[in-house]
Amino acid sequence: MENRKQRGEYIQSGRAHGLLAYLDGRVVGWVNAGPRADYLNLRELVDDPVENDSVGSILCFVISEPHRSKGIATALLAATCAKFQLDGLKTAEAYPRTKPPEGPYNTPWNHANYRGSLEMFTKAGFVMHKQLERHAIFRKQL
Repeated sequence: MENRKQRGEYIQSGRAHGLLAYLDGRVVGWVNAGPRADYLNLRELVDDPVENDSVGSILCFVISEPHRSKGIATALLAATCAKFQLDGLKTAEAYPRTKPPEGPYNTPWNHANYRGSLEMFTKAGFVMHKQLERHAIFRKQL
C-alpha cells in the first residue's frame, strides 16, 4: 500500500516516468521507463555512471491479466524506445531476469518476470551488455 501511495505522489508531482497502453479507452498496460539518471536505485546496479545522461532505463511492465500475451508489452517497448529517441537519449537499457527467483515464497516465473522477457528484448534488437547474479543488463543503440 505504501508503494502505491508513493507512486501516486510521483505521478501528481510529475516525477513519474513511463507510458500507458490503452485499449477501447481503458488502460491495459504500463511501462516504468525514463532517463537512467532519474533512477537513484540503479546506481548500485549499473557500473558506468558517465553514460547516465544518454541512457533510458526500462524497469518494469504491468499488463492487466486479461490482456497478457497479446503483444501489449512489446508495443510499449517499441513506443518507449521511440520516446527515448525523441528525448535525445542514445541508448535504451533493460534489466530482465535471467534466473527464476529463489526463496520461501515460490513465486511463479511468469509473475517474477515483470521486467520483461529475454525473448521480447532480443527480438527488439537489444543485446546483453552484462550478466549479473539474477538478471542481465540489455542494451539497444537508438
